[in-house]
Amino acid sequence: MKILKAFTLILLFAFAACKKDGGVKPGPDPVINTKVTNTDLLGYSIPVQLNVDDGLRVIYFNKDGNDIKATYDAVTVRRIFTVNVVNNAWVMDLNGNGSIKYTFKFGRDDKGQLVLFSASYKNQADASIQMNLVLLKNADIPALANTRYKEHADMPEYIKFSDDHNFAISTQPNYAGAAWASYYDLCPGAWKGKYNGIDYMGITIKISANEPPEMIIQKAGEAKSRTFNPQNN
Repeated sequence: MKILKAFTLILLFAFAACKKDGGVKPGPDPVINTKVTNTDLLGYSIPVQLNVDDGLRVIYFNKDGNDIKATYDAVTVRRIFTVNVVNNAWVMDLNGNGSIKYTFKFGRDDKGQLVLFSASYKNQADASIQMNLVLLKNADIPALANTRYKEHADMPEYIKFSDDHNFAISTQPNYAGAAWASYYDLCPGAWKGKYNGIDYMGITIKISANEPPEMIIQKAGEAKSRTFNPQNN
């Protein structure tokens, strides 16, 4: 699965062979008779991009007593669901009434690693909405502390993270005069915070050890998310 390096204007997490029906092209064939359970999702996250305004989301998993919970975050939204994987598939009913459903089908590759080999998004009010996503292993995502990123744009912004859960944004690469604001972690590489009173959410994407990470940032009030690359100067 090849990840596009040049993002479109809507900045989707675009698999090169994504289908147009809102799902993703099946990845590696799962190993036959290999069961995936609720607990297998621990340690993973699923960044999602919908081709609608404020379309950035992230889903991540935690243990809560005997249950596995999935937290669903958008820039100004949070919902929590109890995970129930049945026949290697999990359906997340966003509103509890069937109006919006995410369906994820999991498997394992021939090395036993968890894979997401298909997914779909169904919105009864708008069948045209498309989804792109990727399954990330949290242990592979670099820490935010003391990192800097530069927007992939002709007139970029810059963002940096301190070692004490603060971040700063500037139009200047040296961050001259930039204020600091606090953020909190969602899952490794994903965060939320307010800057100048505006909500922000960011998700770090790292697909392979040979590729640098990228960060997708959604700002409340802006329709489209933006892509940032590690700042080297």
